[in-house]
Amino acid sequence: MARLRSGHKTQEEKELKGNEESKDKQIKRSLSCSQLMFKIIKNTIVVVVCIYLASPIISLLFPGAITQVIFLNLFGKRWFSDDLSYPESAAINCTGTRNLYIDSTDGVKLGTWQVLPVSVQEKSNNRDDDFFDQVLADGKPIVIYFHGNAGTRGWGHRVDLYKDFTGLDYHVVAVDYRGFGDSEGWPYPEGIFSDALATINWVKARSKASPVYLWGHSMGSGVAARVSKRLCDAGTCPAGVILETPFSSLHDAFMHHPFAIPFWVMPGYLWLHAYAMNDTIEAFHSDQCMSSILCPILILHAEDDAIVPFHLGQKLYKIAKEVRPESAGPVKFVNFGRNGYGHKHICDSPELPAIMKEFIV
Repeated sequence: MARLRSGHKTQEEKELKGNEESKDKQIKRSLSCSQLMFKIIKNTIVVVVCIYLASPIISLLFPGAITQVIFLNLFGKRWFSDDLSYPESAAINCTGTRNLYIDSTDGVKLGTWQVLPVSVQEKSNNRDDDFFDQVLADGKPIVIYFHGNAGTRGWGHRVDLYKDFTGLDYHVVAVDYRGFGDSEGWPYPEGIFSDALATINWVKARSKASPVYLWGHSMGSGVAARVSKRLCDAGTCPAGVILETPFSSLHDAFMHHPFAIPFWVMPGYLWLHAYAMNDTIEAFHSDQCMSSILCPILILHAEDDAIVPFHLGQKLYKIAKEVRPESAGPVKFVNFGRNGYGHKHICDSPELPAIMKEFIV
């Protein structure tokens, strides 16, 4: 009997020892996985920091990288976005829209949307290309939209803004610059300005007496300012220019961008970056365009913009007030405060339609 008890106890001890060994192995495996994850995270951080610190040198050695730093156009290519050929699809949901391709001044094909005002959408079912071309001359305001860097004409906040326009019974024409979305080519400043002018010329060839307004958001505000200057210098000012979350210059925007903040404490780093990007940065000087833009200007900015600081929009407004001749149209600045609109969601403001109706007539 004692032997049986002894054997039973031995068996229990073996099971207990086996369980303890199993737990030890699990703990070791868990520690090993944690250590591996820690090592991967640590190495990733080291690589990212090294690339970040070396970025000015990379910009100097590989100029093509500069276009990505500024334009980020690859984030708008087809593998990152919905099919822009079908703007009325459920994924994009931009109703009353046709997709077309406009030739830029050098023959580059530019992906473009033309969005109809709500009243026109409701009245017409037969919308062939001739109809879309002819309806631009119906006298309703036309807004040509120049978007910011990254993405396409089909990105969500941009489509939301088109709906604001069409809900007020405006026509919308939105273009993807070369290298963006489904447009051909590769972006560079003068090419982008040519694309904007080609879009304006395409609209004006069909609009007759309909008023044409230019709307530029972020980097697009620099595009709108530059082409407005050229149009006004040629005596063909647009009916008005709206600059949403604009910068005074791309140089100022770069120096105050969140990614540039760590470089403030590194002597020479910001200068090296600016030097590497000089040709591109110097092309986007909205402040230098203000004296030539004679049509009315509306500037929209939110205080909680973390990308283009609010004070840069204020700076541009003050420059416009100071340098434009008395005969020029009015310039107005609208502050959207700290209501969560940030850099790209002023389109969500319930106040925006009334502001637009007051400016766009």
